[in-house]
Amino acid sequence: MKHILTGLLLTFIFVGFAHGREIAVTVHKVNSMNVGDSIGVIVAKQTPDGIKFTPYLSNLRPGSLQFSLNKHVGCQGKMAAHGAIPGMAAGTAIMQFPMIHVNSRGEATEAILVRDLKFDDIVGRTLVLGKPSTGNTASAWGQDRVACGSLETYK
Repeated sequence: MKHILTGLLLTFIFVGFAHGREIAVTVHKVNSMNVGDSIGVIVAKQTPDGIKFTPYLSNLRPGSLQFSLNKHVGCQGKMAAHGAIPGMAAGTAIMQFPMIHVNSRGEATEAILVRDLKFDDIVGRTLVLGKPSTGNTASAWGQDRVACGSLETYK
């Protein structure tokens, strides 16, 4: 009986650590070809239901921002036939998350839960924030990206 209880206790401890995994991703402003100053962090925490993203961001324009997980690592801009694309090193979005809301003080702190997402799904990728899509060509090419943070060091 003692071995069963010890085994159960160790299982609960392991599951607790697996579900409690947490990283803080530094987020930088992006424009044309450059990666700018840090505007804060987004904390990603594994929960039993998925990953909870909690932004601690400032120096943003009030309103809503698109939030996505992009294919590659990197926040640098790239040149294309139609001009420089901010944050294009991150590649295309592979998953759109709920919008991040920026308050009147330019801060974003409201947590978002993305169900069924696991840490293995986000490592080696980049989190990107952008102006909401207007359906125009600039949005389609990603020119409305305003900030991003890479998860390359968390592989």
